[in-house]
Amino acid sequence: MIPTVHPEVQKTVEQHLEQVTGVRGALVVAADGQALCAYELDDKRVEYWAAMGATMMGVARRAAEHAAGGGIRTLVVDMHDGRIVLAETGSDSVLLVIAAADCALEPDGTELEVLGEELTKILGTGADTGTGAGADTGTGAGANTGAGAGASGAGADAPS
Repeated sequence: MIPTVHPEVQKTVEQHLEQVTGVRGALVVAADGQALCAYELDDKRVEYWAAMGATMMGVARRAAEHAAGGGIRTLVVDMHDGRIVLAETGSDSVLLVIAAADCALEPDGTELEVLGEELTKILGTGADTGTGAGADTGTGAGANTGAGAGASGAGADAPS
C-alpha cells in the first residue's frame, strides 16, 4: 500500500466514493505528480496515474489559459467502457477518478462538485506534498507539471 501523504484527504475521498457504484479507483495528486492519497488502485500503478493526472491537468490548464477559457472544472477522458474524470481541488491538486461506464458519478454532477469543494477546503490553494519548503509544484505559467520518468515526456510544456 502506498503511504498516505494526507490522511484527511484519504478519509474524505473514501467517505464520498465508497457510496458511489462503478468507481474503479481514484487518487488525489499534487501538481508536481506526488500522490496525496489513493483509493482502490493497484499500488504498482499509483505513480503512473499520479504522473498522468498531473500532466493532463497541467496541459489542460495551459490550454484553457491560451483559449481565455478561465480555469478547468473537469477534464473527461471518454473510453469505450468507462471514463477518467479529473477535477481541480484547489490550484495545486487534482482529483482523478476512474469510473465504469455505468458509474453513478457524473463529471458535472453534485457529488463530484461537493467532493472537490471539500478537498479544496482541506488542501487550500497549495497541496503540501512534503517535498520541502519552497518546492516548486509546477503551477506557474509555462511550468512543467508532469515531468518524470515514466511520463514519456508528456509533461513537456505545450507550445505558446
